[in-house]
Amino acid sequence: MDPVTNQENTQTSQATEEVIDPVTEDPSLALVKEIEDLKAKLAEESNLRLRAHADLDNFRKRKEQELISFRKFAQEQILLELLPVLDNFDLAIQHSGTPDSSSQKVMEGVLLIQKQLKSVLDKAGVIGINAVGQPFDPNFHQSIGQEDSELGSNLVVREMQAGYTLHGRVIRPSLVIVSN
Repeated sequence: MDPVTNQENTQTSQATEEVIDPVTEDPSLALVKEIEDLKAKLAEESNLRLRAHADLDNFRKRKEQELISFRKFAQEQILLELLPVLDNFDLAIQHSGTPDSSSQKVMEGVLLIQKQLKSVLDKAGVIGINAVGQPFDPNFHQSIGQEDSELGSNLVVREMQAGYTLHGRVIRPSLVIVSN
């Protein structure tokens, strides 16, 4: 190799080293800077890991709440189908008239069945809406007519069909007559 070319390569190599290591000639400062960079990167990765863990915990809690809500209202459809049966028991009792000895026993049986059905609905979380005498509330009542009343205006005077809630949510509004 030519000594001039070799000398140029050496000078170029030294110039490159100076550009690569701008900190100083002390290698311990470069190591300290590298350690600080690694610590910062470790802290960032640790923070990301903690956030991912928190997101997973939040996801689990949200899914658990959704499952509880699903279980709570899963039986809504069957309960809605049972409500007309309860209505028919109520109507049968209202229209029973004066009892004689044989119809009295039938009426007692009907009352027991009605009581049992109401007990099953109560255990399932179905609660009747108290409507008569209450101010009309479209969240709980459905008006099917109006009539004059001495009670005041916008009050429920008669209930034509009972309304029910399931765990606080209206599953069937009361059909009511509202005062003028």
